[in-house]
Amino acid sequence: MNTPDNHINTPSAQGARHEDGRRWTVLFIGDHGKVIAFKRVKIVLALAGATFLLSLAAVCVLAVVNYTLHRRNTELQQGLEASGQTIRDLRHDRDLLTAQVVLVETKMRETLAGVNRSPAAVLDPVPVGATDKAPPQPVAVRPGEATASGKSPAPASDPAAVRAPVGTRDGIAAEDLRIRYHRGSNTLELQFKIVNTSPGRKPLNGHAVAVLKGSRLEPTEWTAMPAVGLTKGRPSGRQPGYRFSISHSKTFIQTMPAPRDLPAYDAAILYLFSSAGELLTAREFPVDISPSASE
Repeated sequence: MNTPDNHINTPSAQGARHEDGRRWTVLFIGDHGKVIAFKRVKIVLALAGATFLLSLAAVCVLAVVNYTLHRRNTELQQGLEASGQTIRDLRHDRDLLTAQVVLVETKMRETLAGVNRSPAAVLDPVPVGATDKAPPQPVAVRPGEATASGKSPAPASDPAAVRAPVGTRDGIAAEDLRIRYHRGSNTLELQFKIVNTSPGRKPLNGHAVAVLKGSRLEPTEWTAMPAVGLTKGRPSGRQPGYRFSISHSKTFIQTMPAPRDLPAYDAAILYLFSSAGELLTAREFPVDISPSASE
């Protein structure tokens, strides 16, 4: 019996179609032999791969952002440290310049005081032949008038203008001086800060003396904290003051009984001496201490 050619080739054509439409299938077999088919394996794998790639890209982006922020933060910290060091250097230079100005003013005032110790009287010219009649009489010179030489006399020295001798040693600075008068206990409270600005932060030891002065007070009426002797309103450094020992910076608070008749003080000079009594530095601060202004 003859079979047509089209019937003979039919099975092979169906197998080719099955091979062309082949896809992955995952079969799950239950406890009772039931088969569960899962046919979208490729889609799930593609989604998983895409999710992994997106996660990896997000991690890379976050790592780059974190590194950038960390670098910027480091640069800002370095800039702040550099600015802080610059501020400390400028403050130290300011203290040195102030110390030099005060020292020059002190020397000028002492020079003027030495000139003013000479007699301030000018003798009238005596006519010829009248030397036996009367001795020459001094003529008082009024302030602002010229003498016979054509020069005005130097002004009298002002005792209240005596300023602190100031050293210019590097490595130490005085800051933030405050003085309070407590009426209830009749005490003076002194607060000040000492800063070690030396390279390497070498420890510094010494003692401090604060001198309270007023523009209307004589140097003999000035008050020292602690109570040490003053020579022309200045401590010698041989008498110990408030001891200090610092490596970086430290704030000190000291108290002492106030004078019985407390005058008005408008300035305070803080002297810093070494342990051997050598003047390290001194700085003047404005204050406002009076019996009527107490805390």
